[in-house]
Amino acid sequence: MFESFSIVFTIAALFNYINYKWLKLPTTIGLMILSLLLIIPIMLSESIFPEFYRFFCDIIVNADFKTLLLNGILSFYCSQVHCMLTSPHSKKRKNQFCCLQR
Repeated sequence: MFESFSIVFTIAALFNYINYKWLKLPTTIGLMILSLLLIIPIMLSESIFPEFYRFFCDIIVNADFKTLLLNGILSFYCSQVHCMLTSPHSKKRKNQFCCLQR
């Protein structure tokens, strides 16, 4: 499951790079336009390459967002906050995370 999400995140990062380098649109608009440009050939390939189409459909259908959020993204975020609070320069940053202090 994490492999399918890594594919989606890699494509999103590539699209953001393309937008930043050449399109120079706002991030959300550039990502949406490039995503639509990717989806159109995938939708048209359903009759020509059914396995290719099914591969992308399986990524979306089998996505377990709850597991990804709790086991992946949230743990990464918490480890980043922990590293920020325990760094040598944490005196300045502790005021930013006053809700985390007990």
